[in-house]
Amino acid sequence: MANVSDQICFIGPSAFLNSTFTERIANETLNDEFHLSLQAYCVNPPNDTCPYPGRCANPDAAGILVRAAAYLSVFFLGNLLHFDEEGIQESFTAHLLYVYSLLISTAISIGKQSLTKFHTEVIAMLLGSPLTFALFVYAILGTFGVRHRGGVNGILGPGRKTIIYRLLAIIAFVFWLAGLIYTEDRHSLKIFAQWACDDRNIPLLYFLSILPYVSVILFLREAIEDSSVDWLYFIIPVAVYVVAITVGILFARKELFHRKVTATRKGIWWRIWHKWVVLRERFPFMHWIGIHILPIMYWIYLTESWIKADSAGLFGHDNHFELTFGQILAILVILG
Repeated sequence: MANVSDQICFIGPSAFLNSTFTERIANETLNDEFHLSLQAYCVNPPNDTCPYPGRCANPDAAGILVRAAAYLSVFFLGNLLHFDEEGIQESFTAHLLYVYSLLISTAISIGKQSLTKFHTEVIAMLLGSPLTFALFVYAILGTFGVRHRGGVNGILGPGRKTIIYRLLAIIAFVFWLAGLIYTEDRHSLKIFAQWACDDRNIPLLYFLSILPYVSVILFLREAIEDSSVDWLYFIIPVAVYVVAITVGILFARKELFHRKVTATRKGIWWRIWHKWVVLRERFPFMHWIGIHILPIMYWIYLTESWIKADSAGLFGHDNHFELTFGQILAILVILG
């Protein structure tokens, strides 16, 4: 029997499907020849047909280390925004470098038709974190003269010194939104690689997880529809947080409901904002959990759950660890 690589060179995709992959699946053997055949198939997969194994993995776009770098960047910068005023400028610069490198590389890959729609959507999910939206809001408010607390004011507050940072934060969000709209436009389908395999993509609703707390709502929606016991473990953090906030309100009830507000603005929105500030100052840890940790935790879960559920990655799965230059570069940018 000729080896698998010889088969790839002399037979078409249909015969390749029947003689190679079907046999390997039936025997449940993942030997070196099979991996070589898979790699050969993914060097230049067809765009207008979708033979097995379907959509190829792309570790440079959605590999484990690339996703880990995105999560770490959001986590560390979010922590600095809450607790550290000194190192925030360097971390914010590193975060912007990571975001713009992904935006530029994604645009180039799409232009060369070397990126699938699914992997473009994965990148959009990684860039569309709740922190991205928060930075955009901070930048817009700073542009209109609103001052922020802590180190955020030093990078996104009003003034000429922060104008570059504010512009970069706003442009990054606008590019992300424009790219997402273009990606989801059905008329742009054929600009992507392997567009014939576009049968399972991330629901558009998932991208709303960029808004704070929407990721939690989306998760609860999935939990209700699934009604699996496993979902219970992920609902517990929200339940515990609600209980903690309730207890906090009880402890701070005198300040929240009986303290006289000396400000001249007495509208309902001002009173709500005042109560928010009181809770934030009295319970900074709960504020950090609610504003930063919970939204990011469920944003990560939504992203990872969809990547794991990708039916096209049976043997070229993006969760299969493969050390590539793109993944190493992503980690170095964050650690640097």
